[in-house]
Amino acid sequence: MARLFLLCILHLFVCITVQESVYLITAPKLLRLDASEKVVVQLFGYDKEMTVDLHLKNTLAPSYKQYASQSLKLNAENNYQASATLRIMATDFPKEDNYVYLQAVSSAFTAHEKIPVTTVNGFLFIQTDKPLYTPEQEVQVRVYSFNEELRKSRRTVTLTFVDPTGIKVEMINMTDINGAKPLLPPFKIPLKPIYGIWKILATCADTFETTATAEFEVKEYVLPNISLHIQPEANYVSEKNFESFQLKISAKYVHGAPVSSADISVTFGYSSPDETVMIPATLSRYSLRNGMQEVNLNIKSALSTMPDGPQTLSAMKENSFLQVRVLLQESTGGITQEAVLSNVKFVETPFTLNLIATPPFIKPGLPYSMRVLVKDPLGQPVQGVSVTTRATITTADNQHHTLQFLGHEDTLNVTSRGDGIAYFTCNIPANVKQAEFTFETEDPSWSQDPLKLKAESYVSINHRYLYISLPESSVFEVGQYISISVFFDFRDFLSLKTFSYQIISRGKVVQFDTVKWDGVKNQNLNIKITPDMVPSARLVVYYVLYGEEKAELVADSTWIDVKAKCVNNLNVDISTPDSQHVYKPKDELKLRVSTKSREESLVVFSAVDTALYNLKSYDKDPLKKVLQHVERSDLGCGRGGGKNNADVFDRVGLMFITNANAKTSSTEGVCSDLVRPKRSVDLAQTFEQMAKSFGLYQHCCTSGTQSSLMLETCKHRSERLSFPPNFDMNQKKRCAYAFMKCCVQAIKLRQENVDKIILSHSATDFLLDAMPPKIRSYFPESWLWEEHTSKSGSVSITKIIPDTLTTWELKAVAVFSEGICVSEEKIQVSQDISVDVPLPHSMVREEQIELRGSVYNQHFTLLHSKKASVQLTQFKSNLTLLECIYDNKLINPQINTCLHLFKLKHCNFIPAPKSNQCKGTKYIFLFGPYVFWISLCLSTFFLT
Repeated sequence: MARLFLLCILHLFVCITVQESVYLITAPKLLRLDASEKVVVQLFGYDKEMTVDLHLKNTLAPSYKQYASQSLKLNAENNYQASATLRIMATDFPKEDNYVYLQAVSSAFTAHEKIPVTTVNGFLFIQTDKPLYTPEQEVQVRVYSFNEELRKSRRTVTLTFVDPTGIKVEMINMTDINGAKPLLPPFKIPLKPIYGIWKILATCADTFETTATAEFEVKEYVLPNISLHIQPEANYVSEKNFESFQLKISAKYVHGAPVSSADISVTFGYSSPDETVMIPATLSRYSLRNGMQEVNLNIKSALSTMPDGPQTLSAMKENSFLQVRVLLQESTGGITQEAVLSNVKFVETPFTLNLIATPPFIKPGLPYSMRVLVKDPLGQPVQGVSVTTRATITTADNQHHTLQFLGHEDTLNVTSRGDGIAYFTCNIPANVKQAEFTFETEDPSWSQDPLKLKAESYVSINHRYLYISLPESSVFEVGQYISISVFFDFRDFLSLKTFSYQIISRGKVVQFDTVKWDGVKNQNLNIKITPDMVPSARLVVYYVLYGEEKAELVADSTWIDVKAKCVNNLNVDISTPDSQHVYKPKDELKLRVSTKSREESLVVFSAVDTALYNLKSYDKDPLKKVLQHVERSDLGCGRGGGKNNADVFDRVGLMFITNANAKTSSTEGVCSDLVRPKRSVDLAQTFEQMAKSFGLYQHCCTSGTQSSLMLETCKHRSERLSFPPNFDMNQKKRCAYAFMKCCVQAIKLRQENVDKIILSHSATDFLLDAMPPKIRSYFPESWLWEEHTSKSGSVSITKIIPDTLTTWELKAVAVFSEGICVSEEKIQVSQDISVDVPLPHSMVREEQIELRGSVYNQHFTLLHSKKASVQLTQFKSNLTLLECIYDNKLINPQINTCLHLFKLKHCNFIPAPKSNQCKGTKYIFLFGPYVFWISLCLSTFFLT
């Protein structure tokens, strides 16, 4: 008996103390052609220096082609951990091949793994001078080209211009692109184009499959004078605000000044996928003062006036929305503007719950963190909502129990923070193999169906676990140190000496190290956020533990969101001498751009009239697009974790080779885990894919997806469809079907993904253009399309500001040898006294038109009257055809309306009766063969 006991003790001692020699080799699970890829080699249980040779080959056969190789020396000085940089040159790699073999050879082992190769390498960015164009305008285009390391490339790029029907209008090759290449000559919109969303496709012309897309819209328009916004109290109507729904209406001129006095009328109704109903009894009138007005809507009372319609929230059809129409007219001026609010949804339960950055894997005996995002019907995060959770756990022997929170509670309540996220943490018992969590708002009437999460236990043959806990801060900044808690769980009689980590960003290992274990089950790991971790990084922590007859690789990972202005620690700032200064037309604008770089860089400029953003909503921040585009290089999935050690490495974007108890995951599924709240849907791209599914009737679907400024239903629009002359009756029916289906779907998508800012449009058939009170003729919608070289870390330029009274958005894009960086600045252009003469965007010969002018005095100070004149000038010859001079007394201390009717036919004038309001002579003007501008049209002038 004693002998048997001694044998058992000896066997246990051998199981505990045996230490195998283990190797671990990690590399990106997808190699990019012509990119420098880092391969990390690590040895465990070695006490002598070891040389490991790494090779990238096309085959393991004796006759092979080698693409890259490097030798590494691993020893105690580098903790038996080192990295090699391997690169597959594009000229060496056959186009028909799509994988290579990574082989590691040493005196102690030889191992290999097959890795796929992609020809997607680098980044292309497209910039246009503005988002909106009219027929025959020129589209200024720049292309920024970088390789995978974000260094300037010199690849040939093909630009393809595609109209809304999918037809390729023009293809242009741009050669020798060095960071930023302008398209010369610019692309010109045809005289009779197809209106709608056009696309620019950029592709590498040679080996690489790198692509980029930009969009612009073609339509007839004139820039609006007034920006009219409707701000609802919430993005939904529920029982709590059904009888009292607040709106804030704001109006300001595009140059920034608020509309001082205006009359507004408000009417509202509802829309469903089938119809739009405006309720006549809701018409109300208000006086807007100083650009603001609050309005209260009693929706329940309004619905009661429509006996044939829904009377309650529950009676509303699914996907029904509140429709509010606001019409503004200046109290004494001639400008009219309309805005429509159509994205406030009728709901019985206002909030939805979604899991965000939560790995569906638990570790028995260790903590587990969950994040629940509270959203309103439009997908916006909601703060201050109490969310409760409960959980049922399943043990290894299939017993079901209620999980106890905080040691004794069956439920846990957490309130959502400013980002809409409620943070939960619980401890998982040691014998749990599965946990099912249920989340719902504390008030059951606030949320829809409960949110459920089923989390599986991490599988370890020897019950060894690892868990990483990040601070609750959701975003970290470059230069910041973060303290990460690493939890260990294994049998007490086992001995762990070190653990290791790797940080992966943009699909590359950017940092790795080995750390001594302090002998505690919860150890802090301090990591500094570096520029190469922008815009996000993945941290994988792992250890190899010996004993119990087999060495085991144990791992966990987490996702780190990094906030930075630019990649690679680059920086660019654009500044004016006084950022609060309000400029006047023709003022000098002095710009200084600081790149804070010792190397030579290219700085490119652009300026856009922000009035365009009232006509078309688009993402104005190109930097945001750059960071989003760069983040697509991430080869990982989800926030972190995994069902086993192989899955952990796969989810951070790494393949590995080891002789421990692990093998590279072979799964190649689509990643659907969220690490951030979903961004806005790319509607244009969605519409394009939708249209392609209709084949021959693609253009019919495209017509249906286009928005209508009128509150028309899809059915009414389909009744006015015009078909190609060669369509027979059957083809017309199919076209109408495609139109209806796409129209309904487009309305639904727009309502679900509408921008926060409610756009305004003209209440008349045309938008109005502001004409300032000096003799001026330069009113561009975009300008400053220039390139300058910075050799000393800064660029200074001086420009004359155009004549438009507006707010300009200036951009400076700095192109460095290691990436791109963008800075923005807004400048306001106004003047104390201005005149506005609205003009239609087009006129017909011999058409009689009426021009109504308004004079604005921003300082409300009067001195004396002044002569004023109207000039009609032939555009090409610059000859004055008509000049009318007035000299009158003051009429109104603030705004004066001056009405003139002109008739010009060989410079003959027909007098008309005098206006009581204007005190000047009226004329009838018949539009002749002249292009003209009005330099001034007023009977009273104000000085400050």
